[in-house]
Formats: sequence, C-alpha cells, structure tokens
Amino acid sequence: MAKNQDALFSQRADRLVYNVENAIASQGGDAIDALKNTPLLRIDENTNSISMLGKSSLRVMINGRPLNLSGAELIAFLRAIPNDNISNIEIITTPPARYEAEGNSGLLNIVLKRNPNHGWSGSLANSSTQRTYCSNNSSLNLNYQSEKLSLTSTFGYNYSKIKAHEGYENLFNNGFSNLGLQNKLTETHAFSSSINTHYKLNSKLELGLIYNLHHWGFLSDDASERRFYDNAQLLDRLDNHGLGELNGIFQRTNLFAIYHLDNQGKNAELGLQYMGNTADQDRRNQSIENSVPETTDNLSGNTYGIWIANLDLNLPFELVNLQAGARISLFNNSSTIRFYNMTGGQGILDPQLSNDFEFDEAISAAYISAQKNLGSQWMV
Repeated sequence: MAKNQDALFSQRADRLVYNVENAIASQGGDAIDALKNTPLLRIDENTNSISMLGKSSLRVMINGRPLNLSGAELIAFLRAIPNDNISNIEIITTPPARYEAEGNSGLLNIVLKRNPNHGWSGSLANSSTQRTYCSNNSSLNLNYQSEKLSLTSTFGYNYSKIKAHEGYENLFNNGFSNLGLQNKLTETHAFSSSINTHYKLNSKLELGLIYNLHHWGFLSDDASERRFYDNAQLLDRLDNHGLGELNGIFQRTNLFAIYHLDNQGKNAELGLQYMGNTADQDRRNQSIENSVPETTDNLSGNTYGIWIANLDLNLPFELVNLQAGARISLFNNSSTIRFYNMTGGQGILDPQLSNDFEFDEAISAAYISAQKNLGSQWMV
C-alpha cells in the first residue's frame, strides 16, 4: 500500500483503491459521480448498468457488506449517497471466497467515512445541477462516537429531471429510406437512509446493527415517430406515445457479532441479515400504425425477501492467511405480470402475455481459503 496519505490511488495484491476523499474531481455530487472517475469501471445510466472491465459480472458492497440491488434500483440507491460520505472505493479483481463471487466476477466496495472525534457531529449538504431542468441532491449526516459506541446515520434525497431528443434518417441505394424522431422526458426521485451502530462490549466482543431504507420513484414520458418510404412514397408510418411509472422500496437489516480470538487480527463473525425489496411498474403505450390505433397497459410487480445467516473465521498467521466459514441463505421471490388491451377505456386482460411467478430456494455453503502475500503486488 502506498504510504502517501494524499495519494489518489493505492495498489494492493488483490485490489485497486481509489481514495475519493483526496480527489478534487469528486468533490460534491454523489456516489455515481465518484464511480465515473474510478478506474476499471464503466457506468451507463442509459442502461442502468455498472460493470468492471474484464469481468462478466460485478457485485457492489457498502463497507464490505453486499447489496442485493441491480439496474435502476442500484443506480438510484447510489445517487442518494453524497460524495462527502465516501472515504475510498475498492476495485477487487480477485474476490475472497467469503463473498461468493461466481465465475469471472469482480467486487466493488464503497467504504464510507467514520467519525474520528468523540461526541456528536453532523453535516448538511445540498448540490444542484442545471441542465434543461434542475437536478438536486441533498443529504444530512448525524454521527456519535464514544469509547464503546459508534453511531453513523445518513439521510439523502435525490431528484433529477432529464429531457432527451433524438432524430435519424437512413437512405439506401434502392430508393428506400426511413426516418425517426424521439422525445423523452424522465423524472427520478429517491430517498435513502442508513443507520450503522457499533458497540464494543469488551476487549473481545463487538456487536453491530446496520439498517438501510431506500425508496425511489421513476416517471417517463416518451413519444416517437417513424416513417418508411420507397422512392419518396410513404409505405408505413408508426407513432407511439408511452407513459411509465416505477416505484420501489428496499430494506436491509444486518445484525452481527465479532469475537476477537487474539490481538493479532484473528476473529470470528456471526451474522444474521434480512433484505426485502418491492417494486411495482405501470407502462401504458398508445400507438397508431397507418391510422389504426392501439392502446396497451402493462402492470408488473415483484417482491423478494432474503434471509442470510453466516459464520466467518479470519485467521491470519505469519506464513499464511486462512479464511473459513459457512452460510445459509433462504430466498423467496414473487412476481406478477398483467397485460391489458385497452378498448373504450376498459382493459381486457391478455392471458397469453400475463403470468404469475413464485420461487423459493434454500442454499447452504461452506468455504475455506488460504492466501499468502508475496510483497505488495503479488499473492498466491
């Protein structure tokens, strides 16, 4: 690890560390803005994706504890974390066995700042960005620190409104051509809260509780026009107007106890975690093809709950670092899709495009790994 405290990047054997608190470019804004400046990462807000170069998948963690969010839900959650709360971002290219990385996967760990001073402290921040419309990001942080108790709480609200316009025209040698126009307006709001408590019962035992609550909403209004010509003669025209709404809530509760076996870093951690997510979507499309109108309404809902119990051992020895553990996971997923054809303002259910889905799964797993560092850049 680089010893310069002002270093922007530092390298470990299994990860690259981006020290966000030392980055001028990351001042203000939110976690997504910080990730855009992080090496090896690609952020695409059009497809709501975060990926790592050279990896088939990516798992995101906060303070070493995984988030079970993806897509638009993950983007909205990270938008609610202000940059000023982030200490560093770890890009882990060779994940430890305890994090259940699958295949050619990577890990992204966002490490939040801790209060170094005893007593209460807090901060209130607000930032705005003016484009066609104004976007706003506000946050409130309250912290308490004593010899035994550490409390960190963060409350954030993010609002954005974006207008986009796109047009194209394609011309072919045989006289065929097509052109299109699209206008899109999106509106996003998200509220996020996080409470992290850590209590040192004695020199051996520490207890902790983490609670996260995230609520988001997304609205979209888009209109498109398409025209198809053969030697300037109109063959086909298609107009579409779509209205979409997505609302969701995510909660996570994590209880854990850490028992220190010695003062050399050996410890055992026992944890119990629950994560629940609910998302509802409504999408209505009105289309007109060659003067023939059609209206459809698509309603979908998804609810899942995950219970995880884990026991992890971290046993660093002089020659090798051993890690071992066991985990039990219970997963329940319930989804519904309802597709309606609208006639005279009334919806007629299409059973061929509607569905219900129920899934339950129980997984038990155990792992053991050994690691030896060969200097600061290599490990086996």
